[in-house]
Amino acid sequence: MPIGIGEIGTRELLADGTLNPRILFYFASTSYPAKLITRTTPWCGAYVSNCLERAGVRSARSARARDYLTWGVALERFRPGCVMVYRRGPDPKKAHVCFGVDDLHDSEYLTLDGNNGNRVRYAKHPVEDLLGMRWPAPKK
Repeated sequence: MPIGIGEIGTRELLADGTLNPRILFYFASTSYPAKLITRTTPWCGAYVSNCLERAGVRSARSARARDYLTWGVALERFRPGCVMVYRRGPDPKKAHVCFGVDDLHDSEYLTLDGNNGNRVRYAKHPVEDLLGMRWPAPKK
């Protein structure tokens, strides 16, 4: 979590409207081809992958949020710092991935998100949109 928290405030675009190089840095931790990254490319998965890798935890190495539904091990109960995957709108293929910060009275979770409002920030997500909570798999 300290690595992710250190990224709070990072914005997708610079003042001149160009893509922030920090976003490209996040994608370097994934298999997503750099030449395909644009201002409209979702980057929540790249943010999560980058934070995990920098913390010494093997990530899904993917920019795709739903890839985190099979990463690590499933959690039955909330655990601070877990990776959380949420549905994003009505399209079942779309999702959002972030880090869990706190369980807020069984109705929503406080999370640390990349690409939420085009920046890294804290957010709240309703419990009913949660697709899964994951934790790194133990080392063998």
